[in-house]
Amino acid sequence: MLHVTWQRVRRELGRLVVSSIAVALGVTFLVAALVLNESTRTAIEHSYRQAYADGDVYVRAVDGFRRGPVQPLAPVPGELADAIERIPGVESVEQRYRSPAQILPLGPRRGDVGGEAGVAIAVPEDVADAPIDVRAGRLPARSGEVAVDAALADQLGLTVGDRLSVLLPQGPIEARLVGTVGFGSLDGLAGGARVVLPRDAAVDLLGGEGPHELAVTAAAGVEPVVLRERLVHEVDGTAARTAAQAAASDAATSATSTAVAGYLLGGVAAVGLLVGGFLVANTLRMLVTQRARELALLRAVGASRRQVATSVLLEAGATGFAGALIGTVTGSVAGVGMVAVSDGLLPGLPPTSATLTLLPVTVGVVVGTGTALLSSRGAIRRASALPPVAAMRVVALDEPRPRRLRLAAGAAALLLGAAVAVFGGGAGTFVVAGGTALAIVGIGVLFPAVSGPVVAVLSGPLRHLGPTALLARQQAVAAPRRTGATAAAMAVALALITFLLTFGESLGAASPAVVTGRQHAELVVRSDAPWGLQAYLEEVAADLEQRPEVAVAEAIAYGEFAVSAGRGEPLHDATYYAADPTTLPALFDVQVERGDLAATASGAIAVRGRVAEANGWAVGDPVAIRFPDGTTRHLPIAATFSGSVTTDWILSHAAAHGHLDAAGRETFVRLADGVSVEEARSAIAAVTDGHPALSVLDRAAQEQQMADANRSGIGLVTTLLSLSVVIGGLGVLNTLNLAVTERIRELGLLRAVGGTRRQVRAIVRWEAVLISLIGSACGVLCGVGLAWVTTRAFPDVPMPFDLPAGAIGLAVLATVVLGVFAAALPARRAARLDVLTAIRT
Repeated sequence: MLHVTWQRVRRELGRLVVSSIAVALGVTFLVAALVLNESTRTAIEHSYRQAYADGDVYVRAVDGFRRGPVQPLAPVPGELADAIERIPGVESVEQRYRSPAQILPLGPRRGDVGGEAGVAIAVPEDVADAPIDVRAGRLPARSGEVAVDAALADQLGLTVGDRLSVLLPQGPIEARLVGTVGFGSLDGLAGGARVVLPRDAAVDLLGGEGPHELAVTAAAGVEPVVLRERLVHEVDGTAARTAAQAAASDAATSATSTAVAGYLLGGVAAVGLLVGGFLVANTLRMLVTQRARELALLRAVGASRRQVATSVLLEAGATGFAGALIGTVTGSVAGVGMVAVSDGLLPGLPPTSATLTLLPVTVGVVVGTGTALLSSRGAIRRASALPPVAAMRVVALDEPRPRRLRLAAGAAALLLGAAVAVFGGGAGTFVVAGGTALAIVGIGVLFPAVSGPVVAVLSGPLRHLGPTALLARQQAVAAPRRTGATAAAMAVALALITFLLTFGESLGAASPAVVTGRQHAELVVRSDAPWGLQAYLEEVAADLEQRPEVAVAEAIAYGEFAVSAGRGEPLHDATYYAADPTTLPALFDVQVERGDLAATASGAIAVRGRVAEANGWAVGDPVAIRFPDGTTRHLPIAATFSGSVTTDWILSHAAAHGHLDAAGRETFVRLADGVSVEEARSAIAAVTDGHPALSVLDRAAQEQQMADANRSGIGLVTTLLSLSVVIGGLGVLNTLNLAVTERIRELGLLRAVGGTRRQVRAIVRWEAVLISLIGSACGVLCGVGLAWVTTRAFPDVPMPFDLPAGAIGLAVLATVVLGVFAAALPARRAARLDVLTAIRT
């Protein structure tokens, strides 16, 4: 049987190649994602190992190791260094200072280069043993001098002697670049650019309340793990990590923010493999149908059902394995190429070289082969069910009835996914997206099982387009499962693309309603600086309130905390507004339901009414809040509210004070009566021009910014998902090629009774158009329907349903054109059949 299977694979190689290519495309994206993730993870881990190379144990304030690389750290008490030095096994303790920063070139190039987010650090106490090397110039020695890492200097085109503006939490400073630095073999580190300040200046600017970290060196013969245990027992109120633990902690935080590209490619790979699975299943099912007599003859000469089934399984495995190998190679090459451009792809990543391990290769081969094997189940059942007597006569296998399991699984996935998409808005965007994806998978599973009536109805118009179109329709109706299985791949691809296009357009159309409904403020002042550097917006707000053109100006801060129901059980992470409760209603759509919003000024909290109702809270009840710095407070509910404001929680500035060191802020401006936006701009510019990296946006600019962000993100995903349409086109090519083989005798008879080669080609092309149109129509209907459902899933966002008819029409046209191109080779082959040979087949 192995020999027979091998000979059959060799004979059918041309027909199996297309299925292998479909598997290869999906595996390519999967392996590229894994190579990218592995390379970035390795680079980040190496980067942080280098950053912590000059110490054995690192001490921070509690929860300090949960902060990201560019987030501010709470200060460590200065006297702690003296206490640690007295602990046995400690050789030395270095006080370190660090802060988020933004670096901006000054002079003629200021308008050409945007600010770069990074981390400000101090020159080490012991430069000789520190993991920092001078690449050009020297280290800064006095106030007004700085050095930057070589990677940033190369990125911004900086040279020694250039003037820089460095924005720190305490405000901007101007300095001269006196050198560039590296870290061992690295020109930059993960988490952002490094700007090095003179040690005395860093202590004055950053260390007002003490150092942010202590680097402890162990004495000879003392293991870092042992020393860490001693520090933990001797010192309260701090967190201690070995160098390896500290590097792993920071690497894990950075890896989370750089994994988005990998997740995106992984999602595209999943779609590609799903569509490729449809193609493999359809191809094997058709091949089993064409080989019915051959397989039955094997049964007649002694082959068992298991041997026949194993033969088909091996054929599927060979198809998947070949595609997996091709995809693994191309995916590895693509991954290496993406790593080469990762500086722009993944901000904050250090200079990276590709890392190829066995993991991407193993996963690519296993997933690609497994996809083909799983897709072969229907063909295996069909082949093993052939009786030996079928070898004695001409066999025409009937279209099998849809299996109940397939119907149940497809219907369950569709209904469950739609339900999650409808009712999951409160749980977040990812839950809704997951429900939508599940519903689309359900459509793909269900479609071939209900394809009979769908094909019959949608192909009806072809009866009126001439004899060739009529014959193509009859062929499609005669084999609805085959037609439906091929169209299902197109349907899944078009459903995803249509959903994204429609939802993106609806989201863009909702931007004006979101901005206008959310806020009463006419203007917002935003900072391009990273979170943790936006505190100066409070000063901007105070200055703006002094202008007669401004009625209210306030810097709203955004923070995060974990909320529990008072039993010590965390419910979820939430984002809150920190604001002045007396001015908040003038800036945002906040409608008090119960209680008094102004009472939050005394340290209480305001909660959205439906959130309070869902948790059984009433005005006056305490809510347990755990802030990121580890502080837990029980705040009474002062008021419940409703409205379009995009938060469920409101705190006063006083209640949030001390917990907002890494907060984002925006200053919202309500103009005085009778003052237009244009009249106010010059007055506002007089205040904002003195601060770096500020932009003033009216409502129209905010709406455009929101719409552009939505379109760019969705446009990228849609472009990548277009690959699945290409795989669907390969399915059309393979199906029609196999269909021509099935109908050789019929096509020969058509030629014998007067059919021309052009008419034969037209029949095949019409069938391709029909398959593409059926898949497109069903995919568009399902995608539009799911988009409509999803727009209703977010109760707090008034989202209109906006259908991008032009874009969807182009997607359908592209799909049909792709189907016609895919039909070119099968049509040419059909037209060139020798009439007499075909009739004798």
